[in-house]
Amino acid sequence: GNRLATATVPAGATIQIFVRMAFGATSPNDEIYRFDMVSVYNNAFMANSNPVYGTPPPLLFCATNPFNLNYSATDADGDSLVYSMYTPYTNAVPVIVDNVATFTPVAWVAGFSQTTPFNNGGPGVTLNPSTGIMTGVANNLGQFAFGVKFRSGEISDC
Repeated sequence: GNRLATATVPAGATIQIFVRMAFGATSPNDEIYRFDMVSVYNNAFMANSNPVYGTPPPLLFCATNPFNLNYSATDADGDSLVYSMYTPYTNAVPVIVDNVATFTPVAWVAGFSQTTPFNNGGPGVTLNPSTGIMTGVANNLGQFAFGVKFRSGEISDC
């Protein structure tokens, strides 16, 4: 749908316009957003900060022992954050077509997935969507890849 963002800018000044969009499992892969004829009116700006992850969790932990890893972040504006697991990307250079970057996700070995990244067909891990706390058990020895991301669930100062 259409969104209206407004601000008055003195001649020669520079502004930054941030547009928030949602892209999820139900979004089409070919979804493209284009913005032209952007008009800026009055000066009602809302400050916003980027969330920051806390201390990184340990890179090593014992197999067959339960773990509890903290992937939480904080937001200076008090925005609520929603956490989820995702399939991480490889180090391959992204393919860019018409200014749209496409990244290559890792290929999971049979029995592994974004929710079972440590266990070949074993129990998955649980990521609390509100706290960013991941719990589970790694029943295999090895090196594993997994992804944790967050999005702003609700802006507290709107």
